[in-house]
Amino acid sequence: MEATLLELPDPLVPANRTFYFKTVKWLGGKHDGYVLAPMKKYLAVRKAQLRTVDEMLVHFQCLFTFGLLESVFERKVPEKLLLSVDSEGNTVMTDENMLILLLLWWRHVQQLSQRYPDRYRRWAERVEEDLTSLETLIYRLASFCASHAQEVAPYFVGMASVAVTVASFRGALFAHGMSAVPKKPGHSFPVSSFFPLIKDAVCSKGWCPLAIKRFLESSIILLEYAGTCKPPIHHGAECSEEACTRNTIDISTYTRKHVMGTCACAYTKPPISAVYELLQGGGIPVVQHMPDGTLCVRDASETPYIAISHVWVDGLGSTSEAGLPTCQIERIAALVHTLLPGGAFWIDSLCIPEVRELRKQAIRKMTLTYANARAVLVLDAGIRSLSLSSPLEETALSILTSGWMQRLWTLQEGLLAKKLIFELSDGFAPLDNLFPDAVVQWCNPVLSHCLSELVRFTRRHNPDLSSIPDARIEFTDLVRFLVGRWTSRPEDETIAVCGLLNVDPNIFFDVQPSERLKTLLLQLRHLPGDIIFMDCPKMEDEPGFRWAPKSLMRSDSRVGHECRAVCTADGLEAEYCCARLSQIVRVSAGVSVKLFVKLAPQDQGGTTTQVLNATIERPAHSYAFDTVLLEKYPETGHAWVKGVLGLLSDSDTVSGLRECEYQERTMFFRSTERVMRKCVGEDPSSAIVVEAMLETLRVLVK
Repeated sequence: MEATLLELPDPLVPANRTFYFKTVKWLGGKHDGYVLAPMKKYLAVRKAQLRTVDEMLVHFQCLFTFGLLESVFERKVPEKLLLSVDSEGNTVMTDENMLILLLLWWRHVQQLSQRYPDRYRRWAERVEEDLTSLETLIYRLASFCASHAQEVAPYFVGMASVAVTVASFRGALFAHGMSAVPKKPGHSFPVSSFFPLIKDAVCSKGWCPLAIKRFLESSIILLEYAGTCKPPIHHGAECSEEACTRNTIDISTYTRKHVMGTCACAYTKPPISAVYELLQGGGIPVVQHMPDGTLCVRDASETPYIAISHVWVDGLGSTSEAGLPTCQIERIAALVHTLLPGGAFWIDSLCIPEVRELRKQAIRKMTLTYANARAVLVLDAGIRSLSLSSPLEETALSILTSGWMQRLWTLQEGLLAKKLIFELSDGFAPLDNLFPDAVVQWCNPVLSHCLSELVRFTRRHNPDLSSIPDARIEFTDLVRFLVGRWTSRPEDETIAVCGLLNVDPNIFFDVQPSERLKTLLLQLRHLPGDIIFMDCPKMEDEPGFRWAPKSLMRSDSRVGHECRAVCTADGLEAEYCCARLSQIVRVSAGVSVKLFVKLAPQDQGGTTTQVLNATIERPAHSYAFDTVLLEKYPETGHAWVKGVLGLLSDSDTVSGLRECEYQERTMFFRSTERVMRKCVGEDPSSAIVVEAMLETLRVLVK
């Protein structure tokens, strides 16, 4: 590496403030005065002593900031770019110059890619290796320091935030060629899992715990940024990570709201006979607000219209027969007129009747209703509190964490939109307008992380839908989108999303609610094999489907895009990396154990043994297993791997497959024989050590 000082503008021009991390105390690590070195040699060059937690924090704070930045820039980065002295005379690390650093990096990489493409590729590979090493390192360090959470958490947040910024920008530069379509970086450094107080601090600001868990905690930068903002809607202690009380309604006590709390205007409803007639004839009714204040019903196939997407908690829920307060209809009509003069609008509260058969008919048409609308207008009280002058990242974060993003039915309403528009306090924000120039986007990790989720609602996102002909979305994307959503009627889950997968909703109306998701999986047939590793409640009492999630709304969002597994009535046929244990292991109900799996060397004549460690926490019932199905082959550098404990049958099935009885999902972490021996020595009764051989098997998971 050439020891060249990073070229800086002189003087440094203050950039528009973009959030990268909160100012944090610098622990005194010395960076300047040493030769430029690769990141893996950064600490060795400084002869760093790592005997205590304090020493570790001092040196790793340097490594995760200056060490990483110098490695990716291949230039010396002086301390003055990140360090300054606060009003109390303390040396602190600030993000004031991060934007300048990123722009300089971008310029340098652009030049390098054009002049020296081979060096450019090697550089990209090395940066990826550095980030992977840091990710493993920070998890180990965070685990080691977790007992000192109150003192050390801010430093971990600062270190992780710099690493996430580099990972995000690196993804744009190398993997995607500075694409205008944002994608999440492969390294997210979610250290909040080790330090709950980080999430607690954001909750105390009034953010919804469910939104934090589902959308924020996987990105330390989003979590930290949210802690600097006031949420559009305050959520109290009654909300939890499992449910948002504020966004959950009770139909039996539901009341509709007027535009103003003091208003007591009468209700207006469409001509019921006209709504019934259109639905009975296979049409879709839309309504038009007339000058005399009445509603006229039109056929959607003959009238341009705006489809309204809203959340019932805001008080707009109703049926055709009951109608809505006149003030609300006038407000909606005025919004629609601004967007589509002379046009009509569709809203479930006026266009879906209470009569069961006609209601079913209207629901069957929901996919076409939203797909054929000129635009879909989102009405959400939280999003409406923002203005056109709000920072893009604040608007994007508010949309991402809104009540609208948490509801089940609004998913297809947003995904099917030709144009998705959000109502703000002083105008409208088409989703496409949230996507700035690519360089601006990637220099703002908060914005790019938000947009990496929201981009799927835009026409910029064109997934390969080869596994489901004529589908609007891949099953794997659906799983990702359903995370964090909920409905007051959980039995509606499959009906609300089946149209996106090109599955006829008629199939589910007469199926028992508990059987609907199983029916959907059988209809899809081809699924990602790693569906068995999803962290969620499973269909434990369903023969052949013990591996299947009970609901996709409370599941792990990470499933692969390759749908090579085959779902049958007997189970899931798929190929897995299997750790075949040397003996049958039995665990007892209610008894926690530490499982150590010693994997035999894979290379012929090798002597290196890998050790994987998992904790089986108080299982609900006793069971036995002799196999661990792994999400992927365990490799050096990967800190963990998902696994499923299973019991293989003694012989193949008629189709040539080995049956594997699903027992439990668990997470395996890389360990060492030293740690294993220490654990066994401290508590031999709760530790299980077993040897295993790795092989690839195609099995029928039941």
